[in-house]
Amino acid sequence: GGVAMLINYFFIEGYKVVGYFNPNFDNFFCLFTSGYYLVHLIKTDYKVPLSKNSYFWISLGLFSYCIISSIFRFIGDDLSRYNYKLYLQFLMAKNVIDIIAQILYGIGFYYAFYTRYLHQEEVAQ
Repeated sequence: GGVAMLINYFFIEGYKVVGYFNPNFDNFFCLFTSGYYLVHLIKTDYKVPLSKNSYFWISLGLFSYCIISSIFRFIGDDLSRYNYKLYLQFLMAKNVIDIIAQILYGIGFYYAFYTRYLHQEEVAQ
């Protein structure tokens, strides 16, 4: 993945343009890894409830941010050309979801205290 991004940066799209491949690949990678980790967290039985698991909240924030960013990246340019009012409404909704993602990160850091109990082995009596 990283090699493809470097080849694209240096030889294909270059450094003078915003680029299309690298941001989309970055969004896809973030979306895939956070989604995969969310599924893993939901399936795994921890001593700490899911609502107090900071990894869950941070992954949920990443997933929500990446999914709305991916959708916006794919349809944003065409939507702004054909229906600018709808584009602005979608942009405001994207910004609201970005703020919600920041709040989810904050909740995750708030519950960071409980991460010490996630992987402790039970002591045999």
